[in-house]
Amino acid sequence: MAKDKAPRRPRAESPKGFRDYFGAEVTGRRAMLDAIAAVYHRYGFDPLETSAVETVEALGKFLPDVDRPNEGVFAWQEDAEGDRPGDWLALRYDLTAPLARVAAQYRNDLPSPYRRYAMGPVWRNEKPGPGRFRQFYQCDADTVGSGSVAADAEICAMLADTLEAVGIPRGDYIVRVNNRKVLNGVMEVAGVLDPTDPERFSEERGIVLRAIDKLDRLGLDGVRALLGEGRKDESGDFTKGAGLSPDQAEVVMGFMAAKRGTGAATVARLHELAGGSAIGLEGVQELEMISEILDAQGYGPDRIVIDPSVVRGLGYYTGPVFEAELTFEILDEKGRKRQFGSVAGGGRYDDLVKRFTGQSVPATGVSIGVDRLLAALQAKGRAGSASPGPVVVTVMDRDRMADYLAMAGDLRRAGIRAEVYLGNPKNFGNQLKYADKRGSPVAVIQGGDEAGRGTVVLKDLILGARIAEGASLEEWKARPPSRRSPRRSGRRRPGDAGAGLMSVPGKAEARATGQRLLAAFRAAGAAEVEADILQPAEVLLDLYGEDIRARAFVTQDPLRGEMMLRPDFTVPVVQMHMANGADPARYCYFGEVFRKQDHRGPRAPEYFQVGYEVFARDDAPAADAEVFALFAGLLAPLGLRAAVGDIGILMAAVSGLDTIPGRKAALLRHIWRPRRFHALLDRFGGTAPVPAARAALLARIAAGTATTDAPQIGLRSAAEIDARLAALAEDAAAPPIAAAEVTLLNTLFDLAAPAPEALARLQDLAGEMPAIAPAVAGLARRLEAMAARGVDVAALDFEASHGRSTMEYYDGFVFSFRAADPGLPPVASGGRYDALTRVLGRSGGRSIPAVGGVIRPGLVASLEAQEC
Repeated sequence: MAKDKAPRRPRAESPKGFRDYFGAEVTGRRAMLDAIAAVYHRYGFDPLETSAVETVEALGKFLPDVDRPNEGVFAWQEDAEGDRPGDWLALRYDLTAPLARVAAQYRNDLPSPYRRYAMGPVWRNEKPGPGRFRQFYQCDADTVGSGSVAADAEICAMLADTLEAVGIPRGDYIVRVNNRKVLNGVMEVAGVLDPTDPERFSEERGIVLRAIDKLDRLGLDGVRALLGEGRKDESGDFTKGAGLSPDQAEVVMGFMAAKRGTGAATVARLHELAGGSAIGLEGVQELEMISEILDAQGYGPDRIVIDPSVVRGLGYYTGPVFEAELTFEILDEKGRKRQFGSVAGGGRYDDLVKRFTGQSVPATGVSIGVDRLLAALQAKGRAGSASPGPVVVTVMDRDRMADYLAMAGDLRRAGIRAEVYLGNPKNFGNQLKYADKRGSPVAVIQGGDEAGRGTVVLKDLILGARIAEGASLEEWKARPPSRRSPRRSGRRRPGDAGAGLMSVPGKAEARATGQRLLAAFRAAGAAEVEADILQPAEVLLDLYGEDIRARAFVTQDPLRGEMMLRPDFTVPVVQMHMANGADPARYCYFGEVFRKQDHRGPRAPEYFQVGYEVFARDDAPAADAEVFALFAGLLAPLGLRAAVGDIGILMAAVSGLDTIPGRKAALLRHIWRPRRFHALLDRFGGTAPVPAARAALLARIAAGTATTDAPQIGLRSAAEIDARLAALAEDAAAPPIAAAEVTLLNTLFDLAAPAPEALARLQDLAGEMPAIAPAVAGLARRLEAMAARGVDVAALDFEASHGRSTMEYYDGFVFSFRAADPGLPPVASGGRYDALTRVLGRSGGRSIPAVGGVIRPGLVASLEAQEC
């Protein structure tokens, strides 16, 4: 009789192109996604979760081949219902197609613009390969319903902030921006796009786009060949080219090589290439506006650049396109160095919802390759270290299992992750091996003797030592987490922070340090005052303009209107004094302030400030010296670097320029924004081209058509618009600022030297720039007053441009104290703000000289802990 065959067992292996993720990988990805979501949330984006399954019809243009619904996606057909064939369904190919469907399906319910972010797995039925899987994570953020380039600029800024939030520092990434309209303009100029007949030359344009997209792989020569007759590769295969003439090809090649040293120069070159095309000019103007918006927010070329070499996706996007590239080097599988490359991309795609509604809906967004970004963090050792495993309560006596489970319950209620060993407890060594495999920091051991004494033994599984024999479990779990393990001198667990990292004390330590400093300020004669956490937004908006919204937390009060969480104390303290205070006066304060600091890297948006302010009409240099000497004495044990400057000298120099008042006002308005200031100075000095959009507007002003058929989209009156146009015309007609004056101004702004040497050089400059002489004399008196208070002036650094990135109210003496770590904010900073009192005291016509400063007690506590 034949022997029955054993049943065939399924193979225990993942399907090809799929993989499993375990503990540390899952928690690392989750931590990174949480960091990304936090940035998106701060930008006002709402989360959206959609089904993993969409109809193939909804995927539409997002499929690689709509005639073959199961090609490129995982698709299946539902059972037929009567005569009606079943629908084709598919696992989502990306997160954009579901957004298109949602925007159309809920268009009457969603706000417009609709800002959403989405995170999750997507599936593609493509050939797998090394590092290429059929299921992977994406993380998208999109704004649907806004045609403003401000939405594109915001996505770029948010992308830069996101990379820094997850641990990619400045210098290790760059966000590059291009525009499809500019390329269309270039192709129109080259003669391969006919605006009156979009289908004409479509084959040639397709080849041009594919050729440009291969720039990284083929280089300029390879692309040039594909723009012409074609190219033969190393295997001998011939790829047909676009058939462009040499002149036509050079126009396209010029576009790809148009990047210059600055965004303005790049835009100017693109204007030369594509300005002859209406669509090309529109694209250039959009890039220029994006550049200006980002520059005004402090996103310079070290973070975001205009770069025509960004070509990926130009066949898909309809306007601006952007790509985030990691610039650090890694080793490939053969041990060769290579740049890590792209981790995110996006752009504007204004036909997103049109498939569903027939109406064009503008949209822009970005998609981050989650797995690639996580791999980049791991390659640089910046991925979050795996969280420790649970504390393992070992089982020494089976009959006491209830006691062991109660121990674990106590630990959990104390917020400690814990489990009881539930395997065979016969071999105690196996229990410790299990705990070690779980990554447990500690094993809890309680045999009969320990139970009789009411104690436990805690075994450190990192050092293999008994760390707390004789301690009760109650005593141990009550300890702060940092003290539940012994100090690990010389030996670290893989993934632990390096020894050079500063310890970060908690809120209690920062508060205690702040109270100590506050007591010192009271001892110096200051009266303690308090300020409301919520401040009227109108005051701050009047002072700083709409830019403050990017740095402050804004809310709506049903009675008081728009309010802001206080970004600092100085403004409310000045308001209190100008309303009720008597002169002279000294105030001190302590509390939390709230600022969005994503653009400065991973900094907390809420932190403590403790401050000291002096309002005195007599002897301003003496008041400056009083504040500086007080701060220097309190911070002396920390060995900080002190630096001083004088915004008043810079403002006097600008006011003394031989140019029209409008130009002086523009330079003074941007003196706290160095990049914008120097861009204006270059233009006013005639060394930088007039921006393309401004040039086009000036041409319309000259022709008398500036307001013809222009929509009234703002709140300015016709008279205000006319005044603005007149000012633009006056600026265009004004002669350039003399090169000698520009050179002197740059020399002044670049001055950095020990204070006595800087004073001598400033006195020399005053001979050629007489407008600064009074302010320089004030600096001399201030240094004398500081020396009289015991400050070592000879060791004090003077930087003429110091303080040019503050809250914009300093107009005289400025100072800061910094730690050696350049990534830290100033430990203390301050200065003179006479103009602020004039603005806030205008209702009563009062003003008074004022100076003050703030200290970050959290940083002081950190540095003091580091010294211990």
